[in-house]
Amino acid sequence: MKQQADALRIQSETLGMSVGKAAEYTAVQTRLADALRAKQTLTETDISAIKRQAAALGEAAQAAERARIGDQIKFGGRNFTSQPRGRHDRAAAQGFISGRRHRL
Repeated sequence: MKQQADALRIQSETLGMSVGKAAEYTAVQTRLADALRAKQTLTETDISAIKRQAAALGEAAQAAERARIGDQIKFGGRNFTSQPRGRHDRAAAQGFISGRRHRL
């Protein structure tokens, strides 16, 4: 139960953070909470290593999110969050991108 409470607390604290920062924060806080529950003593060296690993995780998560968003915003009738199904979808997607409203 304590683990679930910690997970909910950590998740709520990440609201408003970027994907990368949220992943980094979650990794650090989860590891620290695990150590507290296990009554494990972490040295400054341990904590520094945890933070370095979490920072790398955060960077990877942010890069993956940028790639995912870039993949969703392919234009030219290709993709706009999901595959456009017809001419109306493509026109609406391209109008959104160019800033023009399109009436369907």
